[in-house]
Amino acid sequence: MRLRVTKAFHDRADFSRVYRPGEVVDFDEARAAKAISLGYAVEVPAKPAPAPEPEPEPEPVAEPRLEAKGEAVESGEAKGTAAEESKPAKTGKKKKSGE
Repeated sequence: MRLRVTKAFHDRADFSRVYRPGEVVDFDEARAAKAISLGYAVEVPAKPAPAPEPEPEPEPVAEPRLEAKGEAVESGEAKGTAAEESKPAKTGKKKKSGE
């Protein structure tokens, strides 16, 4: 049984061992009852077992959307090829050589 010492006292088997106030010690049932009855200690309530943490819910995985070449997308526009999308947009200005 776990006890918290309230008044300093010596161990009855080993007199060099001193239990100091505030110290938490383990005693067998008989010794704990004796220490409590003499006012040397109070019982420490047992800590409840920690509640298991709930597992996080898995996030729903969006299914990949496959689009065929030229298929309309949600906005209603036709989608071009990957090569067309990676080309820079034409601005109408020509680059001068030497700049």
